[in-house]
Amino acid sequence: MAVVAFIERRAPWIAAGIALLAALLTMTSDPIGVFYDDAIYLLTAKALAEGQGYVYATLPGMPPAIHYPPLFPAMLAVVWKLAPAFPENIAWFKLINPVLIAGAAAGTVVFGRRAAGLPWWLALGVAVLSTVAVPVLVLTNVLLSEPLFLALLFPTLLVTERFSREGGARWAIAAAVLAAIIVLGRTIAGVVVVATVMVLVLDRRWRDVAIYAVVVALLLLPWQMLVWRAAPGFPDELRGSYGPYLEWVIDGYREGGLPFLRDVIVRNTNDAWRMFSIFVSPLVRGTVRAVLTGATLAFMVAGMVLLWWRQGQRVTALALAGYIGVVLSWPFQIERFVWAIWPLLVLVVAAAGYHLVRGLRSEGHPRVAFAVLAFVLALGAGHLTYNARGHARGWSVSASRDLSQRGLRLVRYINSDARLSGLVIATEVAPMVALYTGETVVPVEILTTREHIESKQHPEMVDGIERIDRRFRPDVYVLMPEGAHLRALLDAKLDSTRGLVDMTPAGVPVRVLFTTPR
Repeated sequence: MAVVAFIERRAPWIAAGIALLAALLTMTSDPIGVFYDDAIYLLTAKALAEGQGYVYATLPGMPPAIHYPPLFPAMLAVVWKLAPAFPENIAWFKLINPVLIAGAAAGTVVFGRRAAGLPWWLALGVAVLSTVAVPVLVLTNVLLSEPLFLALLFPTLLVTERFSREGGARWAIAAAVLAAIIVLGRTIAGVVVVATVMVLVLDRRWRDVAIYAVVVALLLLPWQMLVWRAAPGFPDELRGSYGPYLEWVIDGYREGGLPFLRDVIVRNTNDAWRMFSIFVSPLVRGTVRAVLTGATLAFMVAGMVLLWWRQGQRVTALALAGYIGVVLSWPFQIERFVWAIWPLLVLVVAAAGYHLVRGLRSEGHPRVAFAVLAFVLALGAGHLTYNARGHARGWSVSASRDLSQRGLRLVRYINSDARLSGLVIATEVAPMVALYTGETVVPVEILTTREHIESKQHPEMVDGIERIDRRFRPDVYVLMPEGAHLRALLDAKLDSTRGLVDMTPAGVPVRVLFTTPR
């Protein structure tokens, strides 16, 4: 009994230790930039650390870095300041997310017990199972902001729920500060702010609404002012990858209208269904897999209802519903959005199953309770099986390793060719190339919202190359041989004063085309 009591008291620390160990054991030596965003985070961190400001220092004109909020780059900038030798400092950067995911594991245990009403052993099991899951460790292994979001999410929800119950200026300010901090980590966390205001309005607590909203607005105002001022003059060709993405998405819906919204929701719903089916039923197919997947989603909905009605966690339930609504209508891969809240989703499903089984048993329905328990155990076993297979086969590290090879080929060549020093280079995997070469680099692709629905065709890629060339007039193109971007460049009609000269050395794995005056 003493051992059990010890484990119960230390459950958050135990979860944190297991998550930290798993993240460290799966940490890779792969370069930064394989997920595109991670290189941008580090490029902006470098600019901050070196006193250039929050800018894209390797883009022509050094435009303000208004794509991602500044909290995560600021954390990276502190590490860069302490260990400025690049790329030797990469190991220090890669230690950040394992520590954050450990904090998320501890937060999952605490939230599971206090908010979801789970016994300590179930909260601990959920925390371990969800934070050492392959998808979560994929995000932890690279410099993405999702682990920071997860580490901040549970403290923010716990404080905000207490504020929503008790009110008062002290709790309003505390909840508002945490909300602003998490929004400065990931903009989608704004659903917590919206949910909080909605709950307070439903309760007609106007004083609390005013205090909370004013504090959040004041804390976010400097960042929003930077975005508002920089957005009008930001290069259109870079908006999808480097610019304010809310404006980019709105423009996409303005052009595509309701049919585009329908296509995005259908695509994201199908992707989410397929992903959940793999996670919870990796060993079965057909009807059984469909039933288990449907049960997972049903328990998720039941868990949100339970959080609202039984546990009184109305902000959490409303914020989670809002989060799901946003990601289903967002023209981007839904997987990363789901993985970013995976522990919360697993917790909600587990809470639904636990409380439903207890309720059925107390009301004299043991057979139905047993059936529900069997379903929940099947889902847990499926998820455990998926992760066991994934870790055994190295899935958490293979994604970044496979994606890094193309970028490394470009980086190695550019660093080896003295002719390219000081030039404006147009290339693929532009952020990674800029990070590892230090040159001024522009992308050869323009990211569009429509790409989420259908692959970009050759004429559109040609048009993108032409627009990039007109805007930035790169001195040289360094591209993968026989790739889609090279074909688009060769078919592009550049400015009448510019021509292309192939100056690719023999035996190199890239194509090098200099632009010359005609």
